[in-house]
Amino acid sequence: MAAHIPSVPRTSGHSPNRALAKLIAVSGASRKALAARVNQHCQAMGKPAHYTHTSVTNWISGMTPRWPTPQAIAAALSERLGRPVSVAEIGMPQPATTSPEIGLDFPRELPRAIDTAAAWWILGDPVNRRAFNRLTFAAAAFATPSTRWLIQPTDTDAATLPSHAPGRRVGAADIAELHDAAEHSRHIDSKYGGGSSGSLLVAACLRDRAVPLLKGTYTDAVGRELFGATAQLGRLAGYSAWDVGDQAGAQRHYIQALRLARAAGDVPLGAYVLASMSL
Repeated sequence: MAAHIPSVPRTSGHSPNRALAKLIAVSGASRKALAARVNQHCQAMGKPAHYTHTSVTNWISGMTPRWPTPQAIAAALSERLGRPVSVAEIGMPQPATTSPEIGLDFPRELPRAIDTAAAWWILGDPVNRRAFNRLTFAAAAFATPSTRWLIQPTDTDAATLPSHAPGRRVGAADIAELHDAAEHSRHIDSKYGGGSSGSLLVAACLRDRAVPLLKGTYTDAVGRELFGATAQLGRLAGYSAWDVGDQAGAQRHYIQALRLARAAGDVPLGAYVLASMSL
């Protein structure tokens, strides 16, 4: 039975967002429940929000909330629908400040490194790649990450700093889930190739699971495990992208994977990523 799509009220100065209205209807989520889940995603991204069912009504009416709320809405609907949902699919634009240099930075400071990796794996996700047709591969972009890793292959402290907005508490089960996703992707890619559904699973896991965890709260030991597991996923994403000819995307995945391998204090993993970058 087809989902009932509610009428979309018109708001002066805005065109109704029928794409969003349809997705919400198909998902079966109430506006109150959707707003609550969006708030949780925003909190995990370090941007606390207090949206209500009225906010959802405004979005359906055509109002676009500030970034990263559109990504939080897409993530919440992805969970409800059981498939990746892009920001474009919910009828909202990518941030105008998106730079073609996204994902190439290798910050020295851990908080900035987390923000950089999160931004790339959210905005550079395959389902959002229309906004990145200007991305190019540049061999010179590997110079700084490689040099910084060789000089200092491990960070001194993996725990999130007090200045970060507190997110959910990360535990062993969360880390195990990331490892399971990586292993599942390896199995699919080894059987069907790097352009298979395994690459989409990795991208979705990075965007919807790893990024919120990176923005969470954890001890030094758990943080290092989290960074290591996420770096493994990033390396797999890089391999899959390279395998289908997406050199620009692969380069960015590898750089962020290398930075998180350093945060994990995992020198063998960092060396493995570095070797992958040289292919």
